[in-house]
Amino acid sequence: MKRTTHFLVLFGFLPSLIACSNALAENKQVNETKAFLTISLDTNRIDNSKIVNPEGQLLLSFEAYPTFEHPISLVQLKSVKSLKDLMRAFPAEYIEEYMEVRLSSKGKTCLGKGEQLNAEQKKMIQALTASDKFKLEVDFKSRSTLNQQLEAKTMDFEITVVPTRQASYEAGERAMNTYFREQSLQIAQTFALIGLADIELAFTINAEGKAEKTHLEECSPHKELTDFLIKTVENMPAWMPALNEKGEKICQDFYLKIIALDNC
Repeated sequence: MKRTTHFLVLFGFLPSLIACSNALAENKQVNETKAFLTISLDTNRIDNSKIVNPEGQLLLSFEAYPTFEHPISLVQLKSVKSLKDLMRAFPAEYIEEYMEVRLSSKGKTCLGKGEQLNAEQKKMIQALTASDKFKLEVDFKSRSTLNQQLEAKTMDFEITVVPTRQASYEAGERAMNTYFREQSLQIAQTFALIGLADIELAFTINAEGKAEKTHLEECSPHKELTDFLIKTVENMPAWMPALNEKGEKICQDFYLKIIALDNC
């Protein structure tokens, strides 16, 4: 009789044990789910997985270019006679009639009336030296593609006298890329690094080979990243500065372009 009683008591208690066990399992599952959600919904966590590959390499390319669009060498400058000599791609065939040609540099403007430069214009540009800039403006008439009537138009270009030796990163272009990538990866836990590709900076390499006068080429929404990039540019290891025709060290302007690679 006692055994039967014990059996009944145990049998009656068993459902409670099972229920308790199920409840503990459910609580554990809920807690694990909450923990997972807490991690997944953490807005402070920066996900750079699309821009940093599994090997930890940053999928951005950092490239420095001289700022000039229309270069001319000192050798070419000394023998200039026409607008075509100033710019190999000058669209003379597009012009039906020249009205006025203006060459401007260092606050002075010399006027001309045609494609051939006059004595004053030649004297002004032949006095220029490496890294100097001058502006070419042409007022002209060309025929409309719609009705073939002559229309008055203006074109303008900025031309730069390139240094005899242009400035270059002393350790080489690949080393410069490595420098920027390593510096950027140090802030990967703080910023979305893809924003770097929206920033374009201009800077000057001075006669000592150091970067200075760093500033935005175009407005950027990424202020913190911009501040970081400006500091990184100005802390770059030394460059070999540009040289003029006398072998003297001179300044040269560059801009930094950041390109997202195809697989990021």
